[in-house]
Amino acid sequence: MNPRWVHGKLLAVLALSGVGGANAAVLIPSEATSGEVLYDQTQQVLEASYATSVTLTAPSAGELSVTLTDEASPAPFASLQFALTNASAPLVALTNAGTVTLDLTKPATVYADVFATAQAGAGLFNLEATFVPSSAVPLPSSVVSLAGGLLALLIGSSACRTALPLGRAPERSAAAAA
Repeated sequence: MNPRWVHGKLLAVLALSGVGGANAAVLIPSEATSGEVLYDQTQQVLEASYATSVTLTAPSAGELSVTLTDEASPAPFASLQFALTNASAPLVALTNAGTVTLDLTKPATVYADVFATAQAGAGLFNLEATFVPSSAVPLPSSVVSLAGGLLALLIGSSACRTALPLGRAPERSAAAAA
């Protein structure tokens, strides 16, 4: 089943089930490269109630941060909330405007579902999503590895010399000789 179709139907159901005058749209921005803004748009709401879904595509494992801000123009929203979902389940439950961060373990498509109720019949909000890819576990440089190996060798060899001096055989007890 196409995830866009599912989200479109979900928003249509919300619009018909009591969210009077809701406007539903699916905006699909282009994929981002590593360390870039996936989405950044200010949206004007000219209705009492508004709902939209934005598709965010994370190209690899990493950290996805989504920020919803009430621009308070011409007045603050009576209610401004969002949720993060994938095609099969909610990832972050409905929450008030602010910032939510997800740690993704693989490439993913995430939907930011925004729900607004305007106080003065109109409002303005900004939705921004940024993505920072996971970096590989850093390995020490070859010089550090070489120095660490030599240090371990020196410590290990000095411990052996202390335990058994070179050139001398271990002393045997008289009972062991008999």
